[in-house]
Amino acid sequence: MSTSTHSTQVITCTTFSHQMVQTVLRKTCHAYEILGDFSIHIHDPDDSDSRRFCELLSSFDMLQHVTAATHCCGGTLDLVMTFDGALINEVRVDPPILSDHSLVICALAVAERLVRGWRLIDRDQLRRAIEDSALCQPRCTDDDDDVDELFATYDRVMRDIVDQLAPLRTARCRTGSIAPWFDADCCSARRECRRLERRYLRTRTTDDRRRWVDAARRLSRLYRAKKVILARPSVAARSLIFSSVEVLVVHAWSRS
Repeated sequence: MSTSTHSTQVITCTTFSHQMVQTVLRKTCHAYEILGDFSIHIHDPDDSDSRRFCELLSSFDMLQHVTAATHCCGGTLDLVMTFDGALINEVRVDPPILSDHSLVICALAVAERLVRGWRLIDRDQLRRAIEDSALCQPRCTDDDDDVDELFATYDRVMRDIVDQLAPLRTARCRTGSIAPWFDADCCSARRECRRLERRYLRTRTTDDRRRWVDAARRLSRLYRAKKVILARPSVAARSLIFSSVEVLVVHAWSRS
């Protein structure tokens, strides 16, 4: 889970510290991260707000992982914080592109499991592998054969065949649901944006950077449009509720 601190309301450091304490205490587990633009000059050890903020992190056994400047004018303002013991494999700060703040990218440890690609198995190939295995070879059997040994042979042979046709691979376990406005158009646009990003990181050319920036801006506009489309029915429903409540209140007031 991630908790963002973006807000249009200006608050004091004391009020913010109280809100952060309440946020941390409401969580029943430590499997989450706190990140965002905090506008606290944590890079300045002489800043009183910075010292107070670091003491707050230390009291909860939390670590702050961003060390480079994250603003075009300098200063580490965008932070990534986790509880002590959480694995952060990499923290990268890219130069500002779409705003005056840098893009902070971090690789977090995620839950993984071993899976097999059962749908990719060729049935004809599977049938031939079983026919050529020891399971289909003629053998002399009698009533004294050990049943446990026969089952062990079957299990070993089938496992060997499955390991050849559908080897185990690591898959990440996704937690949480995708935003309701995130549809196929968003998925396709994000995939294209990431493809252009990987190409720019590989080539570092001006043209590839321009294509990536244009795709990122189109993706941002698409996200905003999808959110607006989804929010319109909700706003209309709330307006209807408020109108109905107003009618009831006015009616009750007129009767009294």
